[in-house]
Amino acid sequence: MPYVLDFDQIAQDQIASLRHDAALALSEVWTFLQLTPWNGPPPNRAHPDGAVRTIDFGEGGLVTYLILEDQQRVDVLSGPRLSFAGTCRLLTRLIVRRILPSKSAIPVTTRCKHR
Repeated sequence: MPYVLDFDQIAQDQIASLRHDAALALSEVWTFLQLTPWNGPPPNRAHPDGAVRTIDFGEGGLVTYLILEDQQRVDVLSGPRLSFAGTCRLLTRLIVRRILPSKSAIPVTTRCKHR
């Protein structure tokens, strides 16, 4: 069963602004994410089993995504031009919004070393 893809608004805006050739290359990424998202490398090699993954496409494009296995869903966190710091902020927002319960007592802080 293929994974469902979900796109953050920032990623949607970035994807919409791509050149035609880059958009064509990106269409192959969507198929990859629906069928084999775990085959993408993790951005942090110290956590090879982590659910955050990346995939390169075209000439210099990079998509960062989060696999929610229990929901059979892949959340695209960033489009091809988002910086690593932007990815940290998006990931934190996504975790707070989608993974933690709405009334969670768990404090969430963000510290991105890559700026």
